[in-house]
Amino acid sequence: MDINNELINASISGDIELVKDYLNDGAEVNFKSFFTIDKDETPLHKACAFGHLELANFLIEQGANINAVDSDGYTPLFKACFAGHLEIVKFLLNMGADLRAKSRYGDTLLRISAAGGNSDIVKIWVERGFDINAAGYRNMTALHTAAWRNHVDIVKYLVENDAKIDLRDSEGNTALHLAVKNDAIEIALFLISKGANQGIRDSDGNTPGTIARASDNPMLSVIFQKEQEKV
Repeated sequence: MDINNELINASISGDIELVKDYLNDGAEVNFKSFFTIDKDETPLHKACAFGHLELANFLIEQGANINAVDSDGYTPLFKACFAGHLEIVKFLLNMGADLRAKSRYGDTLLRISAAGGNSDIVKIWVERGFDINAAGYRNMTALHTAAWRNHVDIVKYLVENDAKIDLRDSEGNTALHLAVKNDAIEIALFLISKGANQGIRDSDGNTPGTIARASDNPMLSVIFQKEQEKV
């Protein structure tokens, strides 16, 4: 039995007594799992990703590095943001976690939070003055990400807080392109109502309307047909 890997497993399950036993037996509190699936994550990464607040607090008390990074450059705070664990996010903030950290893709906490879908966490970063239009993985902004993942409330909140609607990702997609590609009808309608440019083409030369009319979703086709008739 590798006691350090057992510590990782106990951190996933949130078994704080078992974690204590492994640490007492010599396990390393900042051990990074070498298994590919774990991406060099520490016990604290796991505790934060799986929502174990008491365990996260205990690990930090035992010397866990609050700003340790995995192979993608994500800290435990990123993991909590993506998983939508608001209380752990607040806890890590109070403990002094690095808010300026970025992943190796350039992702900010705001973009990762938009991917996670917890609007209360997204609001924390916007209210703290994060660049709402900062791009990360594949040049996607928080708005791109929320549109792609069909997080309606987050899309609306970001736009209401001056997110730029027509920015393009690395494949030329605007948020409207991504909403259409993912059959996110409510988001597509909202973005259109906010003046999204329907004439922008992605890297394949397609406008959102072109994609909608070629899709298997009749509602999307109807939406863009009506928009075309208004022109």
